Amino acid sequence: MRHYTMHLLNAYLLAIVLILAFNPIAARLGLLDRPGPRKVHDHVVPVTGGIAIFGGFLFPVMHLELPIAIRWSLIAGLSGLIALGVADDLLDLRPWTKLAGQLAVALAMVLPGGDLIGPRELLGLGHLRAPLLDVAVTTLFVAGLVNAFNMLDGIDGLAGGAAAAVLGWLAVAAALSGMTGTLMHILLLFAAVLGFLTFNARHPWRRTASVFMGDAGSMMLGAAIAFFLLDLSVGSKSPAPLPALLWLVALPAFDMVILIARRLGSGQSPMRGDRRHVHHFLLRAGLSSQAATSVLVTACALYGGIGVAGWYSAVPDRLMLSALVVPFAAQLYLVVYGWRLIEHMRSAPRGRRPAAAGPFPQAASKSP
Repeated sequence: MRHYTMHLLNAYLLAIVLILAFNPIAARLGLLDRPGPRKVHDHVVPVTGGIAIFGGFLFPVMHLELPIAIRWSLIAGLSGLIALGVADDLLDLRPWTKLAGQLAVALAMVLPGGDLIGPRELLGLGHLRAPLLDVAVTTLFVAGLVNAFNMLDGIDGLAGGAAAAVLGWLAVAAALSGMTGTLMHILLLFAAVLGFLTFNARHPWRRTASVFMGDAGSMMLGAAIAFFLLDLSVGSKSPAPLPALLWLVALPAFDMVILIARRLGSGQSPMRGDRRHVHHFLLRAGLSSQAATSVLVTACALYGGIGVAGWYSAVPDRLMLSALVVPFAAQLYLVVYGWRLIEHMRSAPRGRRPAAAGPFPQAASKSP
């Protein structure tokens, strides 16, 4: 156990060291995030955090002692997404080009291990073997979570904090399932994310983020979480039911689904960025960036606790799946009709309501 503790400490410290090493040369590497109409920061920030998280995770993983085996398909998939994310941060790839790359990497991740799911697993109805359909559904599942965490990465500490909350509950699920190898992989990534949050999350000693994870980091974390969900639900001798595990990623997944539906409903490309995420609503409602992050990360942790508790208490899969309607409806109402609350909060002192401007005007708001 002492060796495992040292591995976790190494992951945490190595992520910190890599951030300190890369940040001074980020400008020469071209890895910078500049302010823009859809950004909430007003200064140039290095986007080397994803590389640091991956490095902090990779080095101790490669030195794990037997009988814990290295998950090569996971390493290969995360490496591919780091490369794709760096290319996007440098070249600003076309959305459909990036999506094609995500699907290719997701396919490469799921095929070797054979941890495949179909529609019946998602619905809690058991497994019905249909190889081609299972490959398609699993690939879309991984690519979906890759994009969910990529879209969630909008304010300081949010994507990293949400990923840490999800990884924490995944570690609990792995421990309950007796999957020591998966547990160590999850904890090492968790430790590396904590190292990143030291510089990305706002706290009394840091008023604003000094590094972002970039597309490389957010896509990598989404893929890793998807991989662990599949491993725990179909790759274990004591599998956790997928409907319960879906609670762990409910908030980022719902944010993505609602956004895509609204963009399609407005006649826009589903890949087009905007300022209609759930965190944008909280910022427009008057919350600070730190408060908005705290609210959403707490919600992620709460949802994860419900999922793991439901599994541990043997709540029927269909009930766990059906109950997801409640947080989905709440989040949908928040982002679709929440602007009415914003108007009320911003009403003039005399009680006169300002003219309705719609849910989210396209003009950029000031950074928090």
